Amino acid sequence: VPLGVSMQLPEGYEARTAPRSSTFKRWGLLQANSVGVIDNSYCGTNDEW
Repeated sequence: VPLGVSMQLPEGYEARTAPRSSTFKRWGLLQANSVGVIDNSYCGTNDEW
């Protein structure tokens, strides 16, 4: 799911996404564990290991 967000995280940091109460109602989107983790080595939608 493209978020339209760009950031550069320092080594040892991570970003997290958390749903708002209106997320499911507005977008029909539900995170199974309610938290998404974006590590500092993620480089965008074309990121590959």
